Amino acid sequence: MIASSLKIRIPGAPVQAPDTHAGDTPVLPRGGLLVCDGLTKRFGAGPPALDNVTFSIDRPQLTVLLGSSGSGKTTLLRAIAGLVPVE
Repeated sequence: MIASSLKIRIPGAPVQAPDTHAGDTPVLPRGGLLVCDGLTKRFGAGPPALDNVTFSIDRPQLTVLLGSSGSGKTTLLRAIAGLVPVE
């Protein structure tokens, strides 16, 4: 079993002071706004809908989630929102 983690920081919530700045946008310490590390989600005995998804979004920015039908985009967004449990 893969141990996964999902960490979300809300902009404006108390965090440590930023280490550096990129223009007017602070770069948050220790992983940024959204960190997914080894995220896995299965529905039943079939193949995983999400299999070891790992990424980090370090500062407020436009981010695109792109993939074919059935590739797990909605499942990932639902996991980030806390609507589906992850393994």
